[in-house]
Order: sequence, then C-alpha cells, then structure tokens
Amino acid sequence: SDHYAIYLEPSYYLTEGTGFYLKAAYAEVMVESLESIAIGNNSSAYGNETINGTQIGIGMRATHSTGLFTKLEYSQTNYDTVSMTSTTGNKNKITAEPESKQFTIRFGYQF
Repeated sequence: SDHYAIYLEPSYYLTEGTGFYLKAAYAEVMVESLESIAIGNNSSAYGNETINGTQIGIGMRATHSTGLFTKLEYSQTNYDTVSMTSTTGNKNKITAEPESKQFTIRFGYQF
C-alpha cells in the first residue's frame, strides 16, 4: 500500500504532437504482511516494512490539437529486497525481491 513515485520524463518530439520519452523514477511502497498463523509452536505473524525502488521506462506520446493525448509506456520497477521476521512463535523469516514490469496506455487532456 501507499505506493508513490517521483519521476523525470525527458521527451524528444519528432513532430509538434508526437514524441518519445525516457522515464526514470524513485519509488517507495509499504509491504503489508497478511499472514498470521496460530498453530501451536508454528505460529507466526509479521509486521509491515517500507521498501524503496527504481523505475526505468520508455514511452511514446501523441497529442491532438484539441489537447487530448495518449501515452503508451513500458516500464520496469525493481525494489529493494524485503526481509521480515515473525514477531511471534518460531520466528520464521521470509525474504522477497519484488519487481514490476508493466505496459500502460494513458489518456488525458493537456491544458
């Protein structure tokens, strides 16, 4: 939850309304563990952890003279390794290396 990213998107326009861009971003997200096991000595519950990541991408933007625009983008976000230790029971440890690969289509209006 609470995902946010701050990014730069330098663009190169081939024509007045069509261009390409690169994207570089810093991202942060709260990893929330929903696991809570209560079975004798094997019980475990985990807390939450905030992790950081970097995003890179490439895209194309087309703007119509009316101000309507479309953006097509491929990006990949790599986050820090998250490691959580159970606060109860047998103190299990879980580790993950989260990443996201996405293709997006956006529509908007430019003032």
